[in-house]
Amino acid sequence: MQTALLIIDVQQDLLDRVTYKKAELIDTIKQLEQAAIDSAVPLVMIRHDDGKGTPMQKGSPGFQIAKEIAVPAAAVFDKTVNSSLWQPGLKEWLEDHKIRNVIVGGMQSEFCVHATIVDLARLGYQVIVVKGATHTLDNPWMDALKTVDYFEQHIWKDRYAKLLTLEETLALMASDGLKENS
Repeated sequence: MQTALLIIDVQQDLLDRVTYKKAELIDTIKQLEQAAIDSAVPLVMIRHDDGKGTPMQKGSPGFQIAKEIAVPAAAVFDKTVNSSLWQPGLKEWLEDHKIRNVIVGGMQSEFCVHATIVDLARLGYQVIVVKGATHTLDNPWMDALKTVDYFEQHIWKDRYAKLLTLEETLALMASDGLKENS
């Protein structure tokens, strides 16, 4: 298998604070998870530990993978920095499983998702960002939807990743088309 589905930081605290298109985000991630199961594509979940005394402190309810999308994963890695590849675990797992294509979804588009996508591309992985599978929270400069759109269309697309619709990604997963692109 040369493809993995990577879901970054869709944790209870973050998902509970989503105000725009929450149901669509959950539905998109659930469809990707089911396609991964059906296609024997390993699912990897990432959790962010914000540290002692925070809502996303390791072990707290907010730290857990959001119940709305929680399914058994091939691997779960915890981190304390933005990039999922900065600390030991994920990079070695990808290498051990001979993964070359990484389908990405998750939360905090402008932080952890972005840092991970850039690092994956820098390391030579083919990265696929699924439109609608990443999300964030409002910030003082842009609302969540503008932030997601900006990163999808102007930062990631054709620089660090292929930007595909959910339907295109599901079709690739079902046809095993990603192995051909390795």
